[in-house]
Amino acid sequence: MVSWQVCGSSLRHPNNVGLGRRRFTYWQNRALIRPSPILIVAVVLALMLSGCAKTEEADDSTTGITFASDGLTLYGILDLPSARKGKIPAVVLIHGSGPQDRNETVGAVKPFQDIGRGLADRGIAVLRYDKRTLTYGSSWTKQQIIDVTVREEVLDDALAGVQCLRRRTEVDPQRIFVLGHSLGGWAAPLIAEQDPRIAGIIMLAPSAADFDKTFVRQVKYRSKIGAIPRETAEKLVSEAKQGFEALRAGKFPDDQFLLGASGKYWKNFLARNPVKIVTTLPQRVLILQGEKDYQVTVADDLPIWEKALKASAKKNYRIVRFPTHNHLFVSIEGESTGNEYGIPGHVDRKVIEAIAAWIESSK
Repeated sequence: MVSWQVCGSSLRHPNNVGLGRRRFTYWQNRALIRPSPILIVAVVLALMLSGCAKTEEADDSTTGITFASDGLTLYGILDLPSARKGKIPAVVLIHGSGPQDRNETVGAVKPFQDIGRGLADRGIAVLRYDKRTLTYGSSWTKQQIIDVTVREEVLDDALAGVQCLRRRTEVDPQRIFVLGHSLGGWAAPLIAEQDPRIAGIIMLAPSAADFDKTFVRQVKYRSKIGAIPRETAEKLVSEAKQGFEALRAGKFPDDQFLLGASGKYWKNFLARNPVKIVTTLPQRVLILQGEKDYQVTVADDLPIWEKALKASAKKNYRIVRFPTHNHLFVSIEGESTGNEYGIPGHVDRKVIEAIAAWIESSK
């Protein structure tokens, strides 16, 4: 029989769990909350292949779970090993940007479902949940959307998930890890800094380059392969360059939108420096990067993490590269274009084994 358990207090359930109104941001080609008036849907669909499919139901190997964060109830799944002996290590999965579900569904691929089930097979519990922007975004006022920052989108809920796991009797509270993908990987050092009891962080394809440079690079690449009309790409690039120039000069209003996110969001985002923070963390760090990833790349992003870590006194980190893997850690033939996200695929077992072995080495 499937159980549904509350981790902490369950405050309320939304009447309609779904996307509702949305605006778009281009952090790794995800949607954040509601459509921006400055972007056209055709362009968004051309850039995006992230999906918001119905999430899986709990089954005999999982437990439906809720936990509270900032007065909201978050809904998710706890993947548990079928056989357990004593207290077990556990991981909280942190999504990329946008209204991601507990599987981090992107097109026909469900990376977090693969990782959750794969790690559970190795004796590791995994908490994965629907982001608050998915569950509640449709009911937010314009001001609530403007007020969303990295803290509301990612940090608070991840920290609440860690606290949820600490209250689980089957979990070893000294061996709770955070695994972030894309934006979640970028944010993982920020989460670990706020909770020193976290045992370690796992960063999958964490961006490090300036966001506007990343965005421009992605748009030009998508235009080059014919996924975006040249005129549209030029308009988006111009918008990004002018907008971020105004942001850095302190001339962009909090209540205006740039690439789908508010000025307040971007100012908060730009003020954070996870590359610097990761070098000061006492916790262990594992960084995984696919060499065929065109969104977060081995040429533009990984060297920034590598340089910072090598120049620091930090020794307890490891970086692993996967030669044939794209942004979703699916092994592919040929170059990644993003179009392959629409083809059913799975996170490579080698990736899951690398994560499990690293966690197991913390004993």
